[in-house]
Amino acid sequence: RRVFDEKRRLFTDFFGRIGLQYLPTNASFYLWVAVPEAFAGDDEAYALSLMDVGIIVAPGRSFGAGGEGYVRVALVPGVEECRRAIRLWEALAP
Repeated sequence: RRVFDEKRRLFTDFFGRIGLQYLPTNASFYLWVAVPEAFAGDDEAYALSLMDVGIIVAPGRSFGAGGEGYVRVALVPGVEECRRAIRLWEALAP
């Protein structure tokens, strides 16, 4: 639980720094992140842009209509892999 809390904190701190909205939760292995305005809510396009730099997230629409406009971040990689993903993601931030 401590490791998942650390990974969640790494991402939520990062999202706060760059202004990405997310649905807060302490009870899941996932974070739901709102797609930035530059992508006009297109969760699939945003997921593909992240994949281009080596970050794998799931487009929200894969989980039904309620997921549209979000990407799902799984907190399953190790802490160092999460830190690496954040560095890569930060390079894409506006």
